[in-house]
Amino acid sequence: MPGFGDCDKTGDGLCLDEFVDYLEKEHRVKISKEIARGVFQDIDDRKVDDNRITWAEWEEFQKATPFNQVKKKDLMKEFDDADKDGSGKLTSCEMMQKLQSKGYSRQDVTDIIKSIDLNNDSEISRNEWEKVVDEIIANTN
Repeated sequence: MPGFGDCDKTGDGLCLDEFVDYLEKEHRVKISKEIARGVFQDIDDRKVDDNRITWAEWEEFQKATPFNQVKKKDLMKEFDDADKDGSGKLTSCEMMQKLQSKGYSRQDVTDIIKSIDLNNDSEISRNEWEKVVDEIIANTN
């Protein structure tokens, strides 16, 4: 029987925390809650925007973009689109502009930068972004 199994603690779809647990348990994808939030909201908006991912929403998302078919160039394009000044680095302002429409708070963006910013310069370089992208793709195959 299809479904989220014991990751769906209430039986009415996954909340964000349950979604992060589901990705790690069932798909071996380990990402922070802050990074997962954008994907979560994209999936949740497919049928009813209720802060829960139903099995039907998940199936629709999987048909459109299976995790194992995520392309590196698409994830790198996200960086390039956000890098408005073409500096090769994302500032917190550029990150906020890119993510605010997906419901990210300033604190979420700060947490994302901290988790990706390997040299602690408060910006995300293209190389730092690429390392995270490579890790995400490696964890989905």
